[in-house]
Amino acid sequence: MAKSPVADFFAGFKKFDPNNDLGNFGVWPPVVRVTALILIVALVLGATYYFQIGDKQAQLEREQAAEVQKKNTLRIKAGQAANLEEYERQKEQVEEQFEVLKKRLPTESEISELNSSLGFSARQTGLELISQRIGSPVSRDEFFEQPINLELVGSYHEVGNFISAVAREPRIVTLHDFSIAREGDSSPEKLRVTMQAKTYRYKETGQ
Repeated sequence: MAKSPVADFFAGFKKFDPNNDLGNFGVWPPVVRVTALILIVALVLGATYYFQIGDKQAQLEREQAAEVQKKNTLRIKAGQAANLEEYERQKEQVEEQFEVLKKRLPTESEISELNSSLGFSARQTGLELISQRIGSPVSRDEFFEQPINLELVGSYHEVGNFISAVAREPRIVTLHDFSIAREGDSSPEKLRVTMQAKTYRYKETGQ
């Protein structure tokens, strides 16, 4: 039975001897030549894609990511521009509120006056003012923190009235570090209270 042309074509693989024929392309069977050409073309195409098309694809992806980032940035800036008027209005409100609060801070020359006002409020509410001392100012980022140490004796009701009087001070004053103890065997019961009042002085330029 005669072999078919296709079978005869592929039979060339059996005739190919790599040890003797590898260096002589002219004697390779047709099927081996075609296979070698296919492999060479595949390698060339693969290398072309890897070194050229692959790089272009990666560059395209980077540019697409950059474009998305630019669009997001543009969207944010567009939103800011659309709300610029509202931002400006809020900024003005904050600056106005800051100026109002700033006016409630005593100047350096007004600390002594505030100290006298606290002592007056203590006596007006019926408290006995045992001691009152202005401490050393503490420097913060934008202001000085000025402590005033107080020691008072009086009833619970009188202490409460004094705290309310301090809250009504035109200058900003906060109360800290309370220590409360019963004053001896007093009747009606009296309390000895130590506390630290703090006010705040805004730093002027150069301080």
